[in-house]
Amino acid sequence: MTSDRRIQMREIYPFLAEKTLRVIEGTAEERINFLDEKHWVGYPKAAEIHSAMLQSLNVPSGDRAHSRLIVSESYNGKTWVLEHFFKLIRRDSNIKADALGGVVLYVIAPPVADERRLLREIILSTRSPQYAQGTAFDMWGQLESLFKNLNIRMIIIDECQRILAGTTVQHIVCQEVIKHIDNKFHIPMFLAGMPSSLAAVSFDPQIENRFLPIALPLWAMDANYYNLLTALEKFIPLRKQSKISENMAMLSKIHDLSGGKIGETYQLLKLMTIHELKRRREIIDEESLQAVQADSFLMRSSLLHDSIQRPNIRV
Repeated sequence: MTSDRRIQMREIYPFLAEKTLRVIEGTAEERINFLDEKHWVGYPKAAEIHSAMLQSLNVPSGDRAHSRLIVSESYNGKTWVLEHFFKLIRRDSNIKADALGGVVLYVIAPPVADERRLLREIILSTRSPQYAQGTAFDMWGQLESLFKNLNIRMIIIDECQRILAGTTVQHIVCQEVIKHIDNKFHIPMFLAGMPSSLAAVSFDPQIENRFLPIALPLWAMDANYYNLLTALEKFIPLRKQSKISENMAMLSKIHDLSGGKIGETYQLLKLMTIHELKRRREIIDEESLQAVQADSFLMRSSLLHDSIQRPNIRV
């Protein structure tokens, strides 16, 4: 798109985000595909978490690291916040990131508490799969070698409630992995998970004291939620401005249906948009919401969850 055309498009669609302009005159299929892309919408709680993580990165090497536990209900933006921070760090030229994983390692906890599997996921996050093999003892040796050779300054472990998914012995062993990394390498660790993750770290007082929780609460029906909807609307690839955030009855209904969760809020907007694109209609409104509500297949909570393994909008 030429600069002149971009200016023209901005004049025609002043209510859309710059990246949405790329597809707004595309086909319905292209615009539906756009809804599956990841879009960042910042908000105060996300900024607070990012600030805490940046402060931890700035702790001098060798000092006691500032580690935290981020707690959130499912589909309420936890992973969105973490992944966006990870991408920002890797793009920041002021923080040297190397080609093997950079200063920050982003790890998804294995589905079952297991020392070897947890170590393997940490090693794989360095993009060094050749070292992710052998016994747990072998992997500890490989991990220590990698930490010496790479400029690793933070580890993020998401879905840490999975540490509970095993026997008590497995649970304790995985806690010891976290505690040993914290003690040996003196780098900040940010654990994140659902509310049950509080129990995952509470078995050991040393771990519990090191990982002070930061909560990502459900969204209240207030000015913050209004601002969220206003921001999300910029990524709705429809040619007419819907102004959902200015319709208080509709805003309240979306809040109720989503349970105050950011992932499900976006999923509702996505379903309404798809419904109207298929009808060749360029706006979403009360009629769109009623149509989505009437489709019990779409609105069943479990199926709604299955359709978004991760929120498309990463906070």
